[in-house]
Amino acid sequence: MKRLARRTNWAAIVALFILVINLFPFAAFVHAESVAPGDVRPGAVQPGEIRPGNISPNDIQPGSFQWETGEISPGEIQPGSLDVGNTRPGNVQPGSVTPGSLSGKGDSKAYDYVNWSINSAFGGSLSMVADMAEGNVDPATFASMRSLFLVELGVKAIDIHLKDTSFDWVSGLPVDGFDAASAWMNFKFIKDTASSLQVTGLVKGLNVATAGISLVFDSIDTFTNFQDAFDSGNSQSERIDYAIDGTGSFGSTLMDAGVIAAMIPGGQTAAVVLVSVGGVLWVGSKLAKWGRKLFKRFA
Repeated sequence: MKRLARRTNWAAIVALFILVINLFPFAAFVHAESVAPGDVRPGAVQPGEIRPGNISPNDIQPGSFQWETGEISPGEIQPGSLDVGNTRPGNVQPGSVTPGSLSGKGDSKAYDYVNWSINSAFGGSLSMVADMAEGNVDPATFASMRSLFLVELGVKAIDIHLKDTSFDWVSGLPVDGFDAASAWMNFKFIKDTASSLQVTGLVKGLNVATAGISLVFDSIDTFTNFQDAFDSGNSQSERIDYAIDGTGSFGSTLMDAGVIAAMIPGGQTAAVVLVSVGGVLWVGSKLAKWGRKLFKRFA
């Protein structure tokens, strides 16, 4: 059994290495669109007029070239006068630079790119390897799981580019489906841990690392969403949408905390409560979000 477990762990590590290599094309795709942290307005550059004046070389008289007794006599060079005139560069006015605002998921996609790269790509790789490390890894299983994972990354990359457009539902629905599957896997892992089932140290470490990465981004999303929900500058409809998203982000944060708590001795009961409450909040927020989308589309 120890030899089999050791072989499985090494196979999982090799699978992670192969998977990370395959992520580079997707990283290039998601960063293909320029990061837009705001509007940069450099103003107008007005160099004025440059007047070199008149250049009067006068007459150049090289004289005569004589080859006598090894001496070279070039004669006289008279360039005359060189009058460069006046150079007036005028005024350079760079105007004002307005970098805009970068607030969480605000108007910029920079945060979405970072979230995709670290949370979805790297954290998702660790999660998939943890799933494979729980059992025997064969080529067919690895190929199947890798293909599904790369499809998930591609859909999430497309979702970034469709954000805040009339087509955001095309990618948003499958993204929520993938997230729901991930939440179910976390709940299953916590149940297995609470049931005292044998879980290797590698699997525990990978799941904690994955949950820790997700916890950071879910916490940021929770804060920014609720901040926008209480911003009087937003319309009432926008504030409701932000509140719904904040509830979902908070649910995800609780589920992440539940995975980490499951690794603490005696924390399994608290982990089940955290992931259960978090799951209810997350599912409720998604139902409310899609309900509002359908209402706005067909109302």
